[in-house]
Amino acid sequence: MIDAMADRILDTVAALYTAARHPDIVRAERYETSAHEGVEVVYRSNAKAHLWVPPKPLKTEPADLPAVMPAYKFRVLYALQLLVGLLDAAKPAGIQAWRLVKVEGFDLTPSGIELRTDDGVVLLKATGGSPTGLDADPSQWADWEIPDGITVD
Repeated sequence: MIDAMADRILDTVAALYTAARHPDIVRAERYETSAHEGVEVVYRSNAKAHLWVPPKPLKTEPADLPAVMPAYKFRVLYALQLLVGLLDAAKPAGIQAWRLVKVEGFDLTPSGIELRTDDGVVLLKATGGSPTGLDADPSQWADWEIPDGITVD
């Protein structure tokens, strides 16, 4: 069970992905397993990105997106990149700042995002579902932009 602050963050993150109406994202929704709660972003090819609240504190350090992004079939870095853009555009109430981070013990860099609220910091660990052979071509939506005036409640 996560606290109220993390619960609000997950609702906001799912709402941001939904409000973006990205051409390759089928849905973004909350999920819960016996180990953690998070947001699952599902793409047209059924590739997935997960942003979840770790059940215990993890050590982090600031990290940037790679200068050269990996193949698109590995969606997790693209999901983080989009989330940062959505946070920058929407500036949702209750979230004052955010930063991409490297989470100790995980190879992917960045491997999460920290979101600062009035009540503290929530870490969302980022992991990907299996890439699929039915991958999309990002050039199909090269002219897509985050909608002007995007907001979430």
